[in-house]
Order: sequence, then structure tokens, then C-alpha cells
Amino acid sequence: MRIIFVDRPQCLDEQMVKDIEKIGEVKIFWDNPSKEELLQRIHDTDIAVVESAVIDAWVIQQSRGLRAIVAAATGYSNIDVKAARGRRIKVYHVPGYATEAVTEHIIRMCLWVAERCSRGQSDGIICPVELKGKAVGIIGMGRIGRSAARALRGIGMQIQFYSTHKDDRQQPGYLPIKKLLASSFIVIICIPLRSNNKHFLNADKLAYLSPGTSIINISPAEVIDESALLPLLEHRILSGAALEDVHDASIGRFQQVLLTHNRAWRSCESEMRFAKMLKMVLRSAVNGDDKYRVVR
Repeated sequence: MRIIFVDRPQCLDEQMVKDIEKIGEVKIFWDNPSKEELLQRIHDTDIAVVESAVIDAWVIQQSRGLRAIVAAATGYSNIDVKAARGRRIKVYHVPGYATEAVTEHIIRMCLWVAERCSRGQSDGIICPVELKGKAVGIIGMGRIGRSAARALRGIGMQIQFYSTHKDDRQQPGYLPIKKLLASSFIVIICIPLRSNNKHFLNADKLAYLSPGTSIINISPAEVIDESALLPLLEHRILSGAALEDVHDASIGRFQQVLLTHNRAWRSCESEMRFAKMLKMVLRSAVNGDDKYRVVR
């Protein structure tokens, strides 16, 4: 079985390569390909392992021998799953390896917000605000959203959340999105990017944020309309914005912005879990089973 890593794989050391070579015939590319180069790379392979390259419908239609695509991440918004299904190409991902790392990143960002909201006292000492008792609004109650809720509840924050899942809406703490935005001290966005939620936080929804609110986004940049975010930063409606991913790099010029450059998932432990899980996912892809298959 031919396995190709098509674009600059992360966390791939010499031992891991040796382990994967026991699963199939491996070829690794250490750069980011153009669309034409991408097509050449996957044209004669069985399994394509993808970091961030876009595998769209055109690429899939041209890939005659491809049997499976493995997203070397939990998210897979760069892969056209519907087009792959139409060609009977299975799509796999690596779930859950970074839940703890991302949860701890969220906690660090909440503490950063508390520092950003420091206030001067009469004796000249600058003091941060306390997070205990503050309302945190979590958008998305998947694995990471639930883990963050448990952790932040543990330090005394009031948990409120928004979810599109019907069962979640019956749980204590659920709020409609606009009410959540209006009443949260910190808003945490942790939803996967899908075709139906690009610019989920658009100008209409962002207008409900109260002055002094902070946001922490660990989702892909596309879930926020950055053109609507900019005025909130320019006029200091937002006290803080910790953003994992942005398209408009000029957002980083604002003093109240912290760009974390897609590092939330990385810890020593998460990298080890990723390596172990990726090998299991590749075995599933080689065997053609559905254990780690994306179901959509």
C-alpha cells in the first residue's frame, strides 16, 4: 500500500517514519505544493496524508487511484468530504489527541484576559481581575468545548454555552447565541469549520457583544468575519482577543490582540499522542475499516 505525506508533515521523526514503513510504502514531501504539484503527488498513491493542503473536488476527480485521504489533524475542513464520498474515497482524521493541550491553552488565554483587564488601585498597584464568578460563553460543545467547560467551572467561572445540537439545548447553561454574546465576560469559540458556518460570527452577531468583552478563538479564522471584527478592535469594544488563526495579519497590530499562530494543540504529550494515533489511523486506512473515518 502506497502512503504519501503530501505537504510538510509535523511531528514526523525518524522512528515514526520507520514505524509507518511497516504499514506501507512511504514517501514524504517536506514542502507546500502548488495545486498541480499536489495532483502529481497523489496521482499514483493509495493513501494521501494531508496537513493543510486543500483537497478539493477538482483534485479528487483527477486522482484516479486514490483509496483514502488522512487528515493529519482533528479538523478536516481542507478536504471536500462530499466529493471524496462520491468517488468512494474514504476520509480519515486523528481525533482527540490535543484535547488536554487545547484546554490548557484556553485556560492560559483566560488568565491573559484577566491581566488585560487589570485596574489601577489608589496606591498605584495594578491588579488583574478575578475570573471566579465571571460568565464565560462557550460556542461549540464538542470534545474541546466540554473539556474547557469542566476546567473553567473548576476555577469558579459561570458556564454558559451555545450549541446547534438538539440534546445540548436541553442542558443547564444553554443560551441562544445573541444572548450568550451579550452576557459573557469571555467568549470562547471552538467549533469546527463547515460549509454552513463560515463567518458564523458575522457583523449582526458581533454587535451583541458588550463593551469590555474578550474573545478566545481556537477555531479556523473563517468562522469569524474579520471585516466585522476590526471595528470592535479599533474602537476598543473588545478588551482582548486571543486568536489562533487569522487571514488579515493587520489584526495583530492592536494592543489588545494576541495571535497564537496555531500553537494551541502543541504540547510534548499531545505530540506523542498524535504520533501514536496517526499510526493507528493509517492502519485503519490500509485495512479499509471505519474506526477513524469521517462520517458525514
